[in-house]
Amino acid sequence: MDTRGRIKTKGFIIRHKREYGQWEETRTSSKVATYTLQNLQCGTKYYIYVAAVGKNGEGEPSEVITAKTEGNAPIAPRKDNFIISNSTSLVIQLRAWEDGGCGIKSFVVRYKRLHTTEWKMAASSISQQQEKVVIRDLSPGTWYSIRVTAHNVAGSTVAEYEVATLTLDGSTVAPILLLESRESINIWEDVNIIVPIVAAVIALTVVIGVAVCVCVKKRHGA
Repeated sequence: MDTRGRIKTKGFIIRHKREYGQWEETRTSSKVATYTLQNLQCGTKYYIYVAAVGKNGEGEPSEVITAKTEGNAPIAPRKDNFIISNSTSLVIQLRAWEDGGCGIKSFVVRYKRLHTTEWKMAASSISQQQEKVVIRDLSPGTWYSIRVTAHNVAGSTVAEYEVATLTLDGSTVAPILLLESRESINIWEDVNIIVPIVAAVIALTVVIGVAVCVCVKKRHGA
């Protein structure tokens, strides 16, 4: 004990772990007032507690505190800065992604025709050194959905984009809302054709029914 009756501390044990990880231990001298944990993962949550070490061994631990290192999951770019289209292919500019401060480890790129359900793999496990992915053999003047997943140690980000290939002469296609509006108009045009036909069939059926009734009455009258 010191002159004030306090137990003399020989040092400290600092324990820390990532979420779902294993506890790691660091021992320091009692003369150390502050300590910096090194080699931690970027953008990661940690649990930390400290225990003093005295003559009789390790004392009661402190409360467990939580702290997060700087950095976040990747940040998706805007479509205008990310995808270049021509008539039969789309160029995905991977370098347009921001790494969130942690460095992107890999990308996965999928695509499909708009309003369909089956995703096709364009590329997987793409390293951060690869600057672009080219999706080839697409149909001209067609809308597609592009799904990109970017991974780093802080997490994963999934972003979806809707983009159209150019027509064969290099022109852009109509926006999605306009196309859907046209499809609705076409449906109504079909209805306007069908309704008069159905009405005519019904009218003809009524006329035939009346004629049959008249014939039956005449026979009974005879």
